[in-house]
Amino acid sequence: MLSDGYQVGVLSLVNVALNMQYKEQYTSAMSTRISNSLFIGCIIGQIGFGYICDRVGRKVGMMLTTFLVIIGAALCAGAYGANGSVEGMFWALTVYRGILGVGVGGEYPCSSASASEAADIVRPGRRGL
Repeated sequence: MLSDGYQVGVLSLVNVALNMQYKEQYTSAMSTRISNSLFIGCIIGQIGFGYICDRVGRKVGMMLTTFLVIIGAALCAGAYGANGSVEGMFWALTVYRGILGVGVGGEYPCSSASASEAADIVRPGRRGL
């Protein structure tokens, strides 16, 4: 979950850097697209992985979401447009952040079901742990 929070918050710093580097190409619309792609991916991941966890299991769901977070973050770090195109790089970053968002959003249904089951476990002689 620490990685998820980082991935959501890091774009505010990246927005400043991209705006300084690409003043003309990095428009307000493109900034909004890149920012919203993670959140749209989160919604898709929450719905999709809720179903996957019910059908396949939480362990498989958590492994898949972890894989998507790692792959999405790596792709974002190496985003590159076709033939060095700046516009292409922004679109690649949008798609890669969407992949990352599916992984981030998918962790919530997988982990919340596991946490709710573990909350009722009480060891003998202990209370409230």
